Amino acid sequence: MKIIKMISIVVFITMIPFISSAETFTVPNSFSNETIANADDVNENFQSLAGKVNAIQNSILTINAKIEDLTKELLVEVNSLQGKISTMDNTIQELSNESKRMKTFSSSQNWTVPSGVKFIRINAIGGGGGGGGEGGGGGGSGGLIYNLFLDINGIKTLSIKIGEGGNGGDSGGSNGSAGSNTIIELKNSSNQTKRVITCYGGKGGIGQDACRTCTTSGGRGGSPGGYDGINGKGNSHGGAGGDSLWAEGGTGGHPVRRTDGSIGSGGGGGGDNDSGGKGGSGYVEILY
Repeated sequence: MKIIKMISIVVFITMIPFISSAETFTVPNSFSNETIANADDVNENFQSLAGKVNAIQNSILTINAKIEDLTKELLVEVNSLQGKISTMDNTIQELSNESKRMKTFSSSQNWTVPSGVKFIRINAIGGGGGGGGEGGGGGGSGGLIYNLFLDINGIKTLSIKIGEGGNGGDSGGSNGSAGSNTIIELKNSSNQTKRVITCYGGKGGIGQDACRTCTTSGGRGGSPGGYDGINGKGNSHGGAGGDSLWAEGGTGGHPVRRTDGSIGSGGGGGGDNDSGGKGGSGYVEILY
């Protein structure tokens, strides 16, 4: 609507010469050559002309006043647009500075928002699931939140709880346990929680003892969490854990000993008479 108003103002100013030139005037009395003109008729013509000139002058004054008012309105709109452009430039500058400042968290803690920071981006993952024991499936990786843009005006503190990786099943073939959730709470200056962001932990792999008559299956990736985690691999000799954004899942226990997951990935399933690998702990990155 503001753009339409500005266009209307410009069109009006452009049309003023045409509006002025459209005025017509006819004197009340006319005279022929070689005839005596009556003084009253001549004076009436001059008075009529003077009245018309005065009317035109008043119209010009009115138009000038209107132009002045419209010019002021136009300047207000221009200044408003310049202010918005300046705000957008500042926002772009804030966003461009993100790549220069990053805070990472591999353990639970509070983070105080630095002065002047209005926007952040978050990457986070839940804890990975533990691998199943003795030939079990690999654990699933934690649910992932990637490149989440947040306006944090009014937010003072981020309370960050890092999800723990699930334990692997024992060498007797028990199931691996699920990883726990990574939770981020956004709090204002009164310590009131205004928003909660959760990345769910990955599920544990199925152990051999729980699935004697089938091929053991990998744990499901954490879900929901923005993006689902990667499922662990099923394998009767120990499946690999699900990969995360930052790390590959733990390897299965065949032909070598299984390995643990790291940074939200799932632990590998245990080989013969071996326990499953532990899932990787969750992780959080804040770019600002």
